Amino acid sequence: MTISEIGFDFNKIQTATISRKNLLLNIILLIFFPTLLFIFITFFILYLAQIPMDFNEVPMEFTDPEYQQFFLVFFLSLGSILLLILLILVLSHYKAPKPYLYLSTNLELEQSLYLIDRKKEMYLDNKIMISLYKSSNQIFSTIKPLDILTQKNTLLFWLTLDQIKDYKIIHKKNRTTLKFTVGVKGRTNRKIYNLFFDDSGNIKSVSELIYSSAYGNSNIKSYKRFYFSNINTRSMHMIHPLIQKELLKKFY
Repeated sequence: MTISEIGFDFNKIQTATISRKNLLLNIILLIFFPTLLFIFITFFILYLAQIPMDFNEVPMEFTDPEYQQFFLVFFLSLGSILLLILLILVLSHYKAPKPYLYLSTNLELEQSLYLIDRKKEMYLDNKIMISLYKSSNQIFSTIKPLDILTQKNTLLFWLTLDQIKDYKIIHKKNRTTLKFTVGVKGRTNRKIYNLFFDDSGNIKSVSELIYSSAYGNSNIKSYKRFYFSNINTRSMHMIHPLIQKELLKKFY
């Protein structure tokens, strides 16, 4: 496929701030929520109808204390779980995404990337990649072109779209959906990207959903949303002092 088929040329992005939200927990909760709600409603209807029930093979009527005790504990327990799920979903919806990746240019006017993750920070351009692992404050650097290219392709999904042969694109107003499948080390990853645009056709955000399949088993591997800001505008970001020190060795 060609990058132009999705309706936006990512290659025109020279500088940007990309923030990220991890939505895997949200989608898991959304899967379980309807089932738990259905169970709650079913038992609530049984309670309102005062249907006799057996507890430990002992029949109980609506007026029996054990009957009332069971439903009280059941409604409080399951109701608390449902409310907790709703609370997590609401808080996650309104929680601001964290800056994750900065696209900028280095002193040689080449595009560079700076990653800020929970476990590490990373700088890379076309010639060097420097990683800092926060738990140990250890620095690792490489100038191997293949390692740098592989990491860059991992961070910027659109760089490898021209290698995709079997794909499906759905265009809607202010939204494009891209679906394709790739094989990775004996597994099959089905990837679904939803691209969201503003009324001017500029990219606002991208959601990434990855299903992993192997030996007949399938599961959701990842679900994230990336938010774009400061596109092709000058913006500043901090570089960790240890990475700065290592980076200076490249020029001096």
